[in-house]
Amino acid sequence: MVSLFFSLPKGGAGARPEVKKELAVLMRPQVLSALLTTVLGAGAMFTLYTYISPVLQSITHATPVFVTAMLVLIGVGFSIGNYLGGKLADRSVNGTLKGFFVAADGDYAGNPVPGPQ
Repeated sequence: MVSLFFSLPKGGAGARPEVKKELAVLMRPQVLSALLTTVLGAGAMFTLYTYISPVLQSITHATPVFVTAMLVLIGVGFSIGNYLGGKLADRSVNGTLKGFFVAADGDYAGNPVPGPQ
């Protein structure tokens, strides 16, 4: 609170915003698309972190140390992916998306479906 007190600009409150106008922005297709992407991405990460340990232990019979190492590796991969994805998207959003889908297709084609056969 002390740092906020010293860092916030001095002065009176600005004009009161109109709530209806502010909320109307949420109905724009671009905003809804961004919100949907955020919700799906967060849901995917939650699902991964929830189920990766039981899947690794039941299908691959991985040890707890291996599961921990894989969780660390996933976290490092997410961090590097976020950094590189941001840098590449700054150059070209469409090019980054095309490159991602080509890489994902190659990954899917090169990996067999896991699980008992």
